[in-house]
Amino acid sequence: MALIIALAGTSYAAFSLPNNSVGSRQLRNGAVATGKLRNGAVTTRKIGNGAVTKAKLNVAGVTVPNALHADTAGTATNPYAHAQKLQPTSAFLENGWTTGPGFGVAGYAKDQFGIVHLFGAVSIAAPTTNRIFTLPAGFRPGYNVEVAAAFPSHAVGVLQINPDGTVNPLANTTFVDLEGITFSAGG
Repeated sequence: MALIIALAGTSYAAFSLPNNSVGSRQLRNGAVATGKLRNGAVTTRKIGNGAVTKAKLNVAGVTVPNALHADTAGTATNPYAHAQKLQPTSAFLENGWTTGPGFGVAGYAKDQFGIVHLFGAVSIAAPTTNRIFTLPAGFRPGYNVEVAAAFPSHAVGVLQINPDGTVNPLANTTFVDLEGITFSAGG
């Protein structure tokens, strides 16, 4: 008889608990196991700030799809933050062109993004449109590039850089400032 009363009492208690009457205080440690959680039951809204720490994460199987350099992306706030200092190669000047007075040696360099940078300035005794120098393969544009460049007395002229690597002014001049001229290396 006592057994029947005990079982009946348990059944009655299991079905007569009011909603939200069992909280974290009533649960003993380990009472809710992973297998008892429904998929998707724990969402980001239900996880408190700071509840999941790096020490508790197993990141061995975590991947970021389609992310180039994902392992170092957290430190890159600016795409040029990791740019290397360019070391220009001196250009072999042609047709009587020389390094401009008071300017650095005329040269070129390519950065890690494939952008070619020109440096220095050049001058010549008589006005000309003759070739200044020829860029080597790998530093040439894939198409004709025409850029504004400083000519004598702060005038602006046009410098042409061709796919064959030749660099020349499009108007007669005795001076060309190459500083700041950039273009994408082609092919």
